[in-house]
Amino acid sequence: MSRVGDNGKPYDLDFTSRKNMILEKFISYETKSKLFEKKLDEKFDHAAYNLKPKHRFFSAHPTLNDALPNCILSGRVIVKGDIDRFEENGVVFAGENTVTKVDAVVLATGYKIQFPFLDSSVVSTKDNRIHLYKYAIPPNLKYHNLAFIGLVQPLGPIFPVAEMHCRWFAQILSGKLKLPGINQMLKDIECKNKGNEKRYVASTRHTIQVDWIPFMDELSSMFGAKPSLLKLAITDPRLFWACLNGPCLPYQYRLQGPHTWPGARDAILTCEERVYAPLNSNGIKPCQQKESFFSRKNVLLLLTVSAFCTPVEISGPNCSTRIPGSMQNNTWGYVKDVGSRLLELRECKVLEWVIDSGFSSVWKSSGVA
Repeated sequence: MSRVGDNGKPYDLDFTSRKNMILEKFISYETKSKLFEKKLDEKFDHAAYNLKPKHRFFSAHPTLNDALPNCILSGRVIVKGDIDRFEENGVVFAGENTVTKVDAVVLATGYKIQFPFLDSSVVSTKDNRIHLYKYAIPPNLKYHNLAFIGLVQPLGPIFPVAEMHCRWFAQILSGKLKLPGINQMLKDIECKNKGNEKRYVASTRHTIQVDWIPFMDELSSMFGAKPSLLKLAITDPRLFWACLNGPCLPYQYRLQGPHTWPGARDAILTCEERVYAPLNSNGIKPCQQKESFFSRKNVLLLLTVSAFCTPVEISGPNCSTRIPGSMQNNTWGYVKDVGSRLLELRECKVLEWVIDSGFSSVWKSSGVA
C-alpha cells in the first residue's frame, strides 16, 4: 500500500475519513475488500510481482511502502518464497534445491506483548492476547488506577489514540467518569477479541487491532468529546462538511467536551494548507481530476433534488402546510415549486424533511433564512 494517494495526496487524507466509515456500513466485507484490492492493483499488480497474499486486504495490517516496486523493477530486490532450511554459506528457499549465498538474515518476528515486571494476577498475556478493558484497564482490580496507554495497533496514527486513552483515563481518575461493572467490561473484552479473530488472519500480530475512527469515537463518546455531526450540520455547515468529507483529524475531538480548544475549527478547515505548504513555496494543491457525472458533489445534488420530490412538512409560528412531491407535470412547474418552497422556508424559519425509501431520515433545523 502506497503512502502517496490520488493526485499526489497523502493517502490517509482520503483513507481515514468519516465519509468512508459511513459508506462501509452499507457494503459487505467482501465487496469492500474487492474495491480496495482493485484500486491498489491498478497502481501495483501484486500478483505480477509475486506479492499477492492469500488473505483479503482488510484481514491483515497493511504494509506501507512506496520504494518496493521500483526496487523490484530495477533488480535491487528479488522476491523469494519462504526459507526451507539454512546451510553453511546460505539458505535454501522453498521449492528450490540450490543454495543461495547470503550475508545476513533478518528475522522479522515482530514483538511479544509481555509485562514481566507485573504479577500475572494484575495482567496476563497469552499468544499476545491481553485481557484489558478498552485495551487499557485490567477489569479485575479493586481500584482502577492502572492503565496501559496506547497498547493498540490502529489502522491510522497511534499518537492520537494514545492521547485519547490519556484523556479518557484522566476522567476516570478524577471521578468524572465511572466505569461499568466487571461483567460488562469482560463482555466488551470478549466481543473485541472475537471480532478480531473473525476479521483477521490467525496471527499474533493481530491481537490488538482497532479501526481508528470507530475506536476514537468509542472512547471520546464516554466523556462527551465525540463531535456531533448533526449539531455541526445545523450550526456550522462548512465545518460539518470538512469533518464528514475530509480527513478525520484529532482536532475534531477538541470541538466539544472537556479540554476543548478554540483553534480546533480553524485547524480543521486549514489542514490542507499545512499539508501542501512544504511541497512548494505557494502551497498550491495537486491538480484535481475532472469530476465525472457520479462525483460526490453531483450525487449530493441528486439527493437534494430527490428530497424536493418527496412530501415535505413545513411548519412554523406563522404557517403550517404540507407540500406534495414536485415533479408531477413539467420542469417549469418543478422550478416554480422549488422557488415557492424556498420563499415559505424563509418565512417559516423551520424545515422538517421526512424521507422514506426503505429507511426514515429526519432532519430538523431552525433559523433557515
